[in-house]
Amino acid sequence: MVKIRGNVGRLMLSQISDLVKANAMRKKTGRLNNHINIKEDTYMDKRYQIAPCGLDCFNCSGYEENITDEYKARVAEYFKISPDDAVCKGCRPEQGKCLWAGNGCATWACAAKKGVTYCFECDEFPCGLLAPSAKGAEYPHNMKVYNLCRMKLLGIDAWIEESMHIRKRYYEGAFVVGQGPILESEQSL
Repeated sequence: MVKIRGNVGRLMLSQISDLVKANAMRKKTGRLNNHINIKEDTYMDKRYQIAPCGLDCFNCSGYEENITDEYKARVAEYFKISPDDAVCKGCRPEQGKCLWAGNGCATWACAAKKGVTYCFECDEFPCGLLAPSAKGAEYPHNMKVYNLCRMKLLGIDAWIEESMHIRKRYYEGAFVVGQGPILESEQSL
């Protein structure tokens, strides 16, 4: 298991607002990745970019469509690999071979063994593989169970619509006991 150091986590946090802006522009223009119609093609693409554990690969700072040269260089330096190898294509295209998980992802292996697409489809959901941890909280691991519960409740497509807001609240929201993370813009509501 790889421990996440502060500098990488801070870089992940710094990229959230860029991703929020990019997502807003994609919605406004209806374009993603050079002329793909967002309403017709993106949901299928995004469904493929959701890890079994509930991580939204398509919103991640390390995902190939979102990664900046600066982030790529930091990740490459951290893992002592080439910058080209620091780019993630997402959990499903990589068959669970996650740079951050070391030799392989136990959650991916479990989902494959049980024949489920998402962990919420498993009879043992939620299990210890999804347990949150205060250590490494800057990494989106702690959002997994919440994401999976929202997917199960709303359906995948509706969750995709709210996924960036969930991520933004997680990284930028002020934690309020009994209310969860609250964005500054939501505090007056």
